[in-house]
Amino acid sequence: MITKEYNIVGKVREVGYRNFVKQLADNLGLTGIANHTSFTGVKVIAQGDASCFEAFEQGLRFGPVMSFVKSINCKTVEKSAYYRSFQVEGMVLSTKLTETLEKVRQEVRENDTLALNAH
Repeated sequence: MITKEYNIVGKVREVGYRNFVKQLADNLGLTGIANHTSFTGVKVIAQGDASCFEAFEQGLRFGPVMSFVKSINCKTVEKSAYYRSFQVEGMVLSTKLTETLEKVRQEVRENDTLALNAH
């Protein structure tokens, strides 16, 4: 297993680039993270078999439809954390968490209504 770090610059913010990278990594069996680095950049750390990285790097250059990659700086990382899956960092709330929070809010509202009606 090898670990590579990518710094991608271009129109890669607010175009679904990090989610695109996650889907690509999941399809190739890679683990790691994708996160914003600046107003124009995304940092990706990916781990996996060396045979997967050619297709992964090609996908990073291509990106989703609305993206435009100006440059990619890649380096192999000698010592890195171990990643169990591929994660997108910096998202506000996941859909699952949002759904769970809404269910809890609804239960609280229902309990409050029952308590008011009981008095």
